[in-house]
Amino acid sequence: MIRRLVLLTAALMLMVTFAAAESASMELFAQIEGQVFEFYSGAGGWSTELTVGENGTFTGNFHDSEMGETDENYPDGTLYGCSFHGQFSDPEPVDENAWTVKLTVEQDEGQVPEAIEDGIRYVTAAPYGLEKAQTVTVFLPGTPVDCLPEDFMIWSHLQETTPDAKVIPYYAIWNEADEAGFIAGGWDVVGSASAEPAVVTALASEINPDRLASVAFDAKINSCADGVFSITVLVPERYDPEEIKALKAGDSIFTEGREVKIRSITNQDGYIILNADTEDEVCLYESIDTSYWIADDNDNTWAEFPSVTVQASEHFIFLDGINPSTGEALLHPTVHNMAGFLERMNSTDDSGFDIRNTEAVIDEDGKLAVIQRFYVPWQ
Repeated sequence: MIRRLVLLTAALMLMVTFAAAESASMELFAQIEGQVFEFYSGAGGWSTELTVGENGTFTGNFHDSEMGETDENYPDGTLYGCSFHGQFSDPEPVDENAWTVKLTVEQDEGQVPEAIEDGIRYVTAAPYGLEKAQTVTVFLPGTPVDCLPEDFMIWSHLQETTPDAKVIPYYAIWNEADEAGFIAGGWDVVGSASAEPAVVTALASEINPDRLASVAFDAKINSCADGVFSITVLVPERYDPEEIKALKAGDSIFTEGREVKIRSITNQDGYIILNADTEDEVCLYESIDTSYWIADDNDNTWAEFPSVTVQASEHFIFLDGINPSTGEALLHPTVHNMAGFLERMNSTDDSGFDIRNTEAVIDEDGKLAVIQRFYVPWQ
């Protein structure tokens, strides 16, 4: 009888322990359900995003744009990426601020290993930051910065936004095996309580349309007669990288002739997105000159100066990056004189020179020396 009571008591204790562990597990998973964790470079062309679902399940995607990896079959670059899913399990508390959690990750089925489409090579690759992951640490909002691994701080982005922060204001995941730090909504909340609201405006243009000499600029070519061109000078809205990286909720950005109040800031596939999925969404990307541009096909993101007339240089050349037979991009531009340019411009089958696909170069004498035309996806 006593032996049976002892066994019953032990079984009850085991059930209570299991129930407590199950309750703790559900409590943590309930806290992070719906959180979107990102591992990203801040403003680069790669990111791994992980969205937590019910009971510790998650889905995600990885994206890495390598526009410099080209070939004649894919002149517009290479895109590495994949979609994946997984499961968090067996959470164990470390202290009041952190939990260790096991996880499994699998790539979604049906993904083609490699393909070329519309001039881009697509390669399915393992999700960066999760390749070796078996156990990770989940940090809760309010975790003191002093308690965080030094290597995690590289990916916390606190140094870029609020270098004096004492605690993290978001959920975070540290994967020591891959030295990868994922943060949830970091751009949304970091620095939201600091300083006075700022209004970021586009950098001033260095082009003076009344005195064009030794400059290059984007342009619309309106017409050409007797060697005299009518040109509309275009200047893109571009922003100082330090000002963009310092943006926080409550600030504003002046774009398309209006001031946009910033409510949220997220990083997605290498883009900085202000007010994502709203009517006043603004998408920014870092250009090759390190300034930030508006990622939008809308001409309002380009300042248009009134049209000017420019005499062509006697050494005028036209570099065309478009195949006249197919309308597709050429790997290397063809070279033409004035007669070749006029033939293309006057052709009824040509894609034109007034759709923001042209660059003009003015020589030191103020004459039009070069017109270069590029393939653009909206032509």
